[in-house]
Parts: sequence; structure tokens; C-alpha cells
Amino acid sequence: MRPIWVWTSSKGWLSPLAYPQAHSRYSITELSEGLRGLPPKSAAVLILDEHLVSEHRQAIEAFARSTGGAYSPVIAVSPRGGATEGDELLFDVLPARPNEGELLRTLRNATHYLESQLRLEESQARAEQKARELEELHAVGIALSAEHDHDRLLNLILSKAREITNADAGSLYLVSRLEMPLETPERTVERVGGRWLRFRLAQNDSRELRFEEDILAIGPGSIAGYVAETG
Repeated sequence: MRPIWVWTSSKGWLSPLAYPQAHSRYSITELSEGLRGLPPKSAAVLILDEHLVSEHRQAIEAFARSTGGAYSPVIAVSPRGGATEGDELLFDVLPARPNEGELLRTLRNATHYLESQLRLEESQARAEQKARELEELHAVGIALSAEHDHDRLLNLILSKAREITNADAGSLYLVSRLEMPLETPERTVERVGGRWLRFRLAQNDSRELRFEEDILAIGPGSIAGYVAETG
């Protein structure tokens, strides 16, 4: 539910007694000190007296653009009945005493518009993020093709994977075919062949780790083993 902020000279202009349906559908708050103290990135609908548009235009414009690309709708209350229509800053103009149907229609249109703007902004941000990731992957591919030292190549793969995923730490396992001794519960030793995971590398930016190479079975007994088995 997007909040509705009301900044008018008439206290209780949008009172719950006069407009019960509006209060049941929206979170409505009267602003006693104007736009001061409002969260800087809150997406909301603002209703105010028309004279405030000219007196505090800079602050209202900053509010309308405070969510980034999205535009927070501003609705003016005009006792002169639409005298401020045509102002590009305003989403709509209400009469001084609108009937509830007219008020609800205006608020619904404003909140639907705001939601569509926020969805558009989110989709654009996702598209930009995806484009950045593809650029990074392309750069990683170039770096990998130029690196011929095996150990440095593995370190580069892991560090770039962490960079792309914003990971604080990471581990790298290699699928290897091993012939290895395995001690059974009967204390006898037999040789086991097949594909195993070799714990090859670990990185951690937050804490020091003592790394030791190890092997892990490929299968559902561990997360890494399950991923290697199922892809």
C-alpha cells in the first residue's frame, strides 16, 4: 500500500468521517510541517493546496523526483476548480470538496501510475545489471583465454565469479577421476576409482582460513556434490 500524504491548510481536509472508503484503502497521513522530515526515497502520492505549488515549487519538484526515475504524483486542491490544470508538475487537480467517488478515482489513478513507474524503474535496473554482468563475463572470457598458468587461471576464475556475484567468499571444486585408497569400517583398505570432487581452492575476504586440499564424493551427500551430479 503506497502512502498518501496530505499537506493542506485545512486540518482534517481528508478526514476519515468524510471519506471512509479512502481511509480503508490507503494509508493517509496529514503533514503539519510540509515536506520536511519525509524519507528521501519514499514513493508516495502527495496532495496539497494549489498555492503551495508556487510557494514551495522547488521542494515539491524534489519530492516528485526523489524516487530516482519514478515520478511521485502530486495532486493539487483548487477551490477555483482546476485553475492549476496544465502545470506539468501536477498529476491531477481536485476541487476543494470532492465527492468520495471522484477522490477515489483520482487516488486510484495516481497509485496505479506510481506502481507502473516503479515497475518500469525496477525492470530497467535489472536490464542494466544484466548488461553489466554480460560485459564482465566477456572481460573474464578474454582474461581467461590469455592466462596459461593453471594455478593463476583457477584463482582468476574464482575471484571473477565472486566479483560478478558480489560474494564475500568462494570455493572451487574440480571434477577429477581418481584412483584412491578408502578405509572401510572394518579397517581394511581398498582402492576406489571414479569421478570425485577435488576441493581445489578457497578465497575469503573477511577471515583467514587454513586451506587444505581434500576430496568429496559426487552425490546428494553435500551441496557441491549434488550440484556436480545434477548440473
